[in-house]
Amino acid sequence: MGEITGIPAGYSITGMEVLSGADAPIYGMATDGNNAILVTISLDDLIATPVGTNNGLVLPISLARDENDDLYSIDIDDDVLYKIDKITGGATQVGELGLDFNFGQGMFFDEATGHIISLSYNTVLGDSEMYSIDPQLGLATSLGTIQPGTI
Repeated sequence: MGEITGIPAGYSITGMEVLSGADAPIYGMATDGNNAILVTISLDDLIATPVGTNNGLVLPISLARDENDDLYSIDIDDDVLYKIDKITGGATQVGELGLDFNFGQGMFFDEATGHIISLSYNTVLGDSEMYSIDPQLGLATSLGTIQPGTI
């Protein structure tokens, strides 16, 4: 589709999520490795617009929404799940994940369980795993190691 513009210099988008509904906005989490901001992204012109200012996160990875369109992100600097305010861009700590997350490959909300599912690299294990994360507590539970070529 093209390059997303409007992201502050030195920042990279590390996760995107679209809210429910036909005309729902697309949100992105962007970081420069020291600071992070929430952005909205227009599909019409691929321009990112910051929502608020630095939200206090350092290295947020991925972005997920729940059934109420509440946004969540994991900061791999402190291994905590945060709820992200769509209006201010602010981050509120939900809880510690309970393990060393790194190199997040994505996450989504599973309506069947009411949990966030994350595909992330566990540095202690030295492998990628799938996790179920309680959006009320932040606690992550391993669902198993990701095996290439398997479902």
